[in-house]
Amino acid sequence: MSATHELGHAAACLHYRIRFKDVEVRRIKTPFGIAGGRIGCWVKDSVIGLHVRERYWRNVIVMLFAGDAAVQALWFHTGGATQDEKDARKIAIRRLNIPQTQVDCFLEPLRQKALTLFRKPEVVNMIDSLYSVLVEKGKLSHREIRMAYRNAKLDSIVKETEF
Repeated sequence: MSATHELGHAAACLHYRIRFKDVEVRRIKTPFGIAGGRIGCWVKDSVIGLHVRERYWRNVIVMLFAGDAAVQALWFHTGGATQDEKDARKIAIRRLNIPQTQVDCFLEPLRQKALTLFRKPEVVNMIDSLYSVLVEKGKLSHREIRMAYRNAKLDSIVKETEF
């Protein structure tokens, strides 16, 4: 399930154009304990323009929720992505200045947005095509994931046009 979780983050990065280097699945020691994987994201700290900055950080929050959303959507199982929840809360409070009393209300629509991402056939097909490869290799580059996403998107367009 760690591979699905990390590929969920990668799918959201591609969808929302958040830069990332690679995705890795293995036992990794983190400040939160032992994790099953990680995504090498380059999250920008300074984004020009207040409106663009707010949209960017909202997309980053959706990307954080996308790991658990992928597990829920594709495995029908609730994953324990507590570190992702903590990071989303930090961004809401520190970057977007959401009062602590309103964070839950602010995050819920973004959590739902992450879940709807995995109703898109191209996203599900991309994860299906890369899951076993990621488990076998342990690591996939941005380029490998982007190509699989592009191929899955083209496949879904072809299937839509077929009668």
